[in-house]
Amino acid sequence: MPHLATTYAAVNSLITLGGHKALSSIHRNSLYAFLQRMKYPNGSFRMHEKGETDVRACYTAIATASILNILDCELVENVGTYIASCQTYEGGIAGEPGSEAHGGYTFCGLATMVLIDEVHRLDLHALINWVVFRQGVEGGFQGRTNKLVDGCYSFWQGAVFPLTQRLQQLLDKQSEVTCTKGKESVNQINLAERERVLPEVPCVINKTQHEQEAMQHNRSVANISEIGLDFLKKPVEGGTLFHNIAMQQYIIICSQVVTKRVISETVAGGGSVVKSGDLGAIVGEIDGISN
Repeated sequence: MPHLATTYAAVNSLITLGGHKALSSIHRNSLYAFLQRMKYPNGSFRMHEKGETDVRACYTAIATASILNILDCELVENVGTYIASCQTYEGGIAGEPGSEAHGGYTFCGLATMVLIDEVHRLDLHALINWVVFRQGVEGGFQGRTNKLVDGCYSFWQGAVFPLTQRLQQLLDKQSEVTCTKGKESVNQINLAERERVLPEVPCVINKTQHEQEAMQHNRSVANISEIGLDFLKKPVEGGTLFHNIAMQQYIIICSQVVTKRVISETVAGGGSVVKSGDLGAIVGEIDGISN
């Protein structure tokens, strides 16, 4: 059964391998059709046929399309609205509207909004505040409020900061909006007012060979596959906002082999373990994000 998580992983693996043989094995038209089938009109995606719908699916779909330069207006339509509706009162992003803020979904939601150039629709100050306070005394990060720290969230939560460090200009503008509203937080300001901080970028036709072929099939193609690459060119501003030395120490301790077992969760008692070499228990982190 085709699945968005394995599609995302496979595409990234092939690109990492590189070379004509690896890259030519990706059938973009078929993959695009699969992404279209997985999308709902409200902007959400499901992981597979009759599968779960969440922000993780949005990320794997949009990221895959962006990497392959097949991201267009049809795939992007309403995605930003759906993800914005998943940001909770805590500041983090839930898997779906009305659920609890979660580290994995927060990264997926933020990264997706970056890739479609709609990150200004999120309350970034509240999001950063939530992520910063997920670092526990052990040095690692917890995935949700009042949960144990977990090795995997050192990635999910930690990966948020390299993104937000390239959003300083937008953070400053959101701060200006907050100041004009007195003591109100950005989260309390009407979404329409927050969106006026930066306008949405209209779809612009690109002229790559693949996109010209797509245009022949009457598909609306946007010049948005380059957004992610352009974003990486932005300057990194500000500090890490968390204790990175403590996190590194936590990860090093968690990765040590003890009596042929690998500690996978918190050092301070109760952590689950997996056998060394049990690759099946380690691979598929994206698919297990909701645990």
